[in-house]
Amino acid sequence: MQTKLDSTSAATERQYGGRSVSDRRAERRVRFVDSAITVFGERTYRGSTLSDICSHAKLSRRQFYEEFGSREELLTAAYSRIQEDARTAVLTAITEFSHAPIEETIAEVMSAYVESIAADPLRAQVAFVEVVGVSTELEALRRRQRLTWGKLLETALRSKLGETYEPPVVTCLPVRHSSVRSTTSRTNGASQTPAHRTAT
Repeated sequence: MQTKLDSTSAATERQYGGRSVSDRRAERRVRFVDSAITVFGERTYRGSTLSDICSHAKLSRRQFYEEFGSREELLTAAYSRIQEDARTAVLTAITEFSHAPIEETIAEVMSAYVESIAADPLRAQVAFVEVVGVSTELEALRRRQRLTWGKLLETALRSKLGETYEPPVVTCLPVRHSSVRSTTSRTNGASQTPAHRTAT
């Protein structure tokens, strides 16, 4: 019986021109997240609709609800993607400049972060503005992201300065800017303060 079920499942996965159902769903999810970054970045989260997202992604509402339970869940996925991309860029910089002087490493790490998020106004808008105050769940995620960034940067500094290094305690206040320009300016300012915890 199990062999028959496995064969049926495999046959289903081979449908649609040789592309599996899971591959197609993964592609749709990427398209929805890409569209969320564009639409929420341009029209704001509160000022846009599900129809705007579906229209931009060229996908249906039915397909949306196959991947996400709500617009907030999509916003969370977009925010998480932006943070993950930034971490990848930062980790790459840390690795590439692992043997460079500490000042150069810090400069390259902060540059990688800024280029990943703040260089794109739409990503900056979503990461620093649109997610603020949406729900208690998203606020909790933002706090977890701050802790993750703090730990990552602390680990990188200790690898350079030794395990006895203790980072300064810096309070990170929620970003409440209403424009991408002010958000980007704040991020660029942070890049000049190596010990500053990355705002998320």
